[in-house]
Amino acid sequence: MKAAFRLLAQRLRVRAVDQLPEEDSQLSCFMLSTSLLPTAILYVPKDKESICIIEWMYLPHTPPRNLFPCITAVADLFFKARHRALQLTGKDIDCVFFPFKQEESERLLVTSPEFQVAFAGFLGTVLHNPPKDKCLQLFSQISYKLTSCFSLQPLSHAITVFTDGSPTRGVVTWQMPDGSWSSKFTENQSSAQRSELAAVILAFQLFAQEDFNLIVDTQYVYKLLLHLPLSYLSPAINRELYGMFSKLQQLIQGRSYFCYVAHIRSHTGFPGFLAEGNARADGALKQNVFSLFDDPILSHHTFHQSAKVLHKMFSIPVSQARDIVSACPSCCKSPINFPFDAVNPRGTQANQTWQMDVTHVPSLGPFNKLHLTVDTYSGFIWATPMKGETSRHVIQHCIRTFAVMGKPLAIKTDNGLSYCSHSFSEFCNLWGIKLSHGIPFNSTGQAIVERAHLTFKSVLYKQTEGRGISTADIPAVVAKVLYTLNFLFTPHNRSHTPVELHFRTEEQLPRPLVSYRKLPDPEWKGPVSLITWGHGYAAVALDNGPLWIPERCVR
Repeated sequence: MKAAFRLLAQRLRVRAVDQLPEEDSQLSCFMLSTSLLPTAILYVPKDKESICIIEWMYLPHTPPRNLFPCITAVADLFFKARHRALQLTGKDIDCVFFPFKQEESERLLVTSPEFQVAFAGFLGTVLHNPPKDKCLQLFSQISYKLTSCFSLQPLSHAITVFTDGSPTRGVVTWQMPDGSWSSKFTENQSSAQRSELAAVILAFQLFAQEDFNLIVDTQYVYKLLLHLPLSYLSPAINRELYGMFSKLQQLIQGRSYFCYVAHIRSHTGFPGFLAEGNARADGALKQNVFSLFDDPILSHHTFHQSAKVLHKMFSIPVSQARDIVSACPSCCKSPINFPFDAVNPRGTQANQTWQMDVTHVPSLGPFNKLHLTVDTYSGFIWATPMKGETSRHVIQHCIRTFAVMGKPLAIKTDNGLSYCSHSFSEFCNLWGIKLSHGIPFNSTGQAIVERAHLTFKSVLYKQTEGRGISTADIPAVVAKVLYTLNFLFTPHNRSHTPVELHFRTEEQLPRPLVSYRKLPDPEWKGPVSLITWGHGYAAVALDNGPLWIPERCVR
């Protein structure tokens, strides 16, 4: 901070402006083409080779529009300079220098409404040769670029490219020299406008080294392309949009080949090459793309599966599946999903042992008490959002879960009041269910259901992108998360989904014979049948029932 103050004091000691001369003289204006927004100098000539700088003038850092054309910025700053000159001297500016060529200035006075308004009533002189002051001579070497790579006429010798967008992603379509059609798709987007904007960016990347005609069917993107090359991007734009605008602007400004841009109305049914190309782009988006089980990118955009599940569902390389997950903005923001299993005694078959608990999910609004049950063998999860967590709500959740998963032999819960209540105990006795509770104030006995809470909230956050959920949409949102967890997720160290494990009628794999030891006894015993094993745990079959031991105690 001290260094900043010292630098500020040093700069203030350097005089950057002069005093207004006492004699009655008119001010002149010098427009500087600085890198972002233009800068103006109000000055009075001192002699033939030097000037007196009276005031530096700038525009606001945040312009009134998100896309602020440079020509409009120059006109607004000149209008502001004229107004300031009237305040200081009571007279209009005598002469003004613009960093344009004479023919460009004359064209702007004819074609630009902003320039016409800024020059209304101006009787001074427009200079095209700067004053001989050394500083101004240096600034005058930097000129505005008033032209872009866009052609005013179609390019007959160039390829014609069509873009289209859906609410999930965009497409670039063009006809190959042999008459066939080719398409390239963008990554997932959050709206149709952003999808087509991403498609336009992809088109400029694909055809960076040749001329091409670009046909878009969205007025939003078409008007954006007309103003973007020579515009200042406001820092108040949405961060994601700013990144897309900036990337497209750099691609356009860095081109050395021409491009012609046109807008076409979609779905007109008119004959001709343009209508056919637009229909091809629209058809490319509809062909297999909208099937959630044919396209891995769209499927992950909908369900947010893990890379392992994408690899299994679509038979794609694991590296490609990981790239899809890493490119998803929701999965990058969500908490890391650790392995599903925990070191807890669990059932050796479906509906043998359940774990049940209640967690709070604020995004579910009034139904923020989420009652969740997980089968400790299969990992099958069922959840019911409710307004309360009393024993009445717990019993309602159990009955709904029975209708989906079946009736369990045992349920393990924590020591909550609703689970320890007399009414819930009677309910379990009525249904023939063994009810057990964990150690008070110790959640490790409920590790499986606690991990299920994290998994459910993680998938919910990804699929809703952190937005609030309306009350009417809560059942559908929760059902979608449950479908994803039970039908599309594969638990750690397993090759089957929870629904496959829960509802299959026979054991698919033989039980191998292993040796085991029961700590702290160092002696290895066996051989015995291995019932199941996972990340850190294992169960072996003994005469008096299954024995749960650490994974390292089996060989």
